[in-house]
Amino acid sequence: MRGMTRRAVALFTALPILLALCAVSLPGQASAAEARLFQDLNPGPSGSELGPFIVRGNEVITAAGNDSGYELHRFNRDSSSLIRDLVPGPLGSDPHNLTTLGDSIYFTAETEATGNELWRLTGNSIELVEDINPGPDGSDPEGLVVVGNRLLFQARSAATGSELWRADAGGANLVDDIEPGADSSNPSDIVAIGSKAYFTANETGFGYEPMSTDGLTANRIIDLYPGANSSYADDFTLLGGQVYFGGDDGVDGDELWRTDDVVTTQVGDIYPGGTSSYPDYLTALNGFIYFQAEDPADGYELWRSNGGAPTQVADIHPGPGSSSPYEFTTLGNQIYFNAYDETHGTELHRTSGTGSELVFDSIPGEDSGSPSGLTAIDGAIYAAIYQPEIGSEPWRIDSSGATLLADLFPGTTGSSPYSFTKFGEDILFAANDGTHGYEVFTYGPPLPDTSVSIGIVGKKVAVGKKGFAAIKLTCPATEVSGPCKVSLSLKTKKKVRFKGKKRFVTVAKKTITVAPGKTGTAKMKISKPVKALLRSSKAARSVTVSAKVSDNAGNKATVTKAYVLGRPAK
Repeated sequence: MRGMTRRAVALFTALPILLALCAVSLPGQASAAEARLFQDLNPGPSGSELGPFIVRGNEVITAAGNDSGYELHRFNRDSSSLIRDLVPGPLGSDPHNLTTLGDSIYFTAETEATGNELWRLTGNSIELVEDINPGPDGSDPEGLVVVGNRLLFQARSAATGSELWRADAGGANLVDDIEPGADSSNPSDIVAIGSKAYFTANETGFGYEPMSTDGLTANRIIDLYPGANSSYADDFTLLGGQVYFGGDDGVDGDELWRTDDVVTTQVGDIYPGGTSSYPDYLTALNGFIYFQAEDPADGYELWRSNGGAPTQVADIHPGPGSSSPYEFTTLGNQIYFNAYDETHGTELHRTSGTGSELVFDSIPGEDSGSPSGLTAIDGAIYAAIYQPEIGSEPWRIDSSGATLLADLFPGTTGSSPYSFTKFGEDILFAANDGTHGYEVFTYGPPLPDTSVSIGIVGKKVAVGKKGFAAIKLTCPATEVSGPCKVSLSLKTKKKVRFKGKKRFVTVAKKTITVAPGKTGTAKMKISKPVKALLRSSKAARSVTVSAKVSDNAGNKATVTKAYVLGRPAK
């Protein structure tokens, strides 16, 4: 920032906060979006410690904690409810791994009778899919993925150890006892690709090697590291009919490979010799696989391959130091990711294949904003980003720049948002605003404005020599369709004798407009005859203040308050 004035530096530093004050409209929305509480599943400050959100039609399913323990809940814009208390009491069944298959949501949950097993939610009904490991120990299902009309996962039984299983509407069955008997093959890194799932599993004599399954049988693709040693293949990713992955062949170290299930070939030896480049975060875009890898000259940087020899996309941290790019997220024709350099710290970058660029330096200088939870929705990236002044808060990044959605937890603590999920016109996420604990928030259309009100200040007012009485009115700061337009009148509370007979007497009238969050003064003129009445009758000085208020949304209300007028001065 050499050469910049102090004022310019201050403006540059404050720019992210200024951006937060700008109205932002989401695609297809006529009005500006806002960040606010969407549902409070566990009222009070404790929060509900939400799990991921699964959209099902016009509602969202999630795991949440309250007095019933940690159980499955449903909610939408209008209401929320517990679906079923599987384990009555404060502990709950601890549902995890929510995965949609057809009309059902499968998940793992633990009860005293079954241990941790596979369950499913269909409509309003929750049922046990299968007690795979009978009794209270549980089978501990993990790695749930959908292939066709089947759910594939790892589970453990006393008879087979940890192996690959499948489930459908009829129940659960073993796919293959890859390591026969009670020993385990421990299938892991299970990824659904087309009509198959790819994973790594252990076999005696072969170690952990890449395998595939159609849900009926399992097939070892290759013994990449020959013999009992393991290649530990992982990060299976499809590109152009080939499945790419990282694995160690015992000669070149852990490098990039590809397979069609029949022929497996090395894509390139990025770190020559027996040292590994450790390709990671494989992501396909426009005919290329992008990934992080290490070479001796540049450390861990961004690479890509279209099936030929891999090439480095950018040396973001020049020299042997590493930028260690991670959390790759595709948006349009670009990949967004986090990366480190000594000038900016760990911040958000993007690439379209030729070089890379810094998207947003959330903390100017070497400190890191460390974006997390990067999620692409409707042409934008949503993420939690840290700034020292406000902590970790929700941001939106698109072609026009970065926008702070809201400082939900005022101060430096931050709301630490996560699980950004599209639900109709809303972008849902979990966050802690310091008042409700971790609950469901939204960045979406404002709530419909269906009401208006006005505050009448005080209980009594003096009447001046010239017959004026000043009534103060406050328009709430929450009035989004302001200003508050008020027709104000003062009328005696009881009938008093005036002009020869007893009647209710209108003391004064006034119209006034008050801006939201402001207090206005209605200076009301009292006629000479009424002023004389107020001097002579104490009863006439007890009045009802009636304020008929409306706003620009067409809302109307009448607010009344008992008031005492002072005896007019002569």
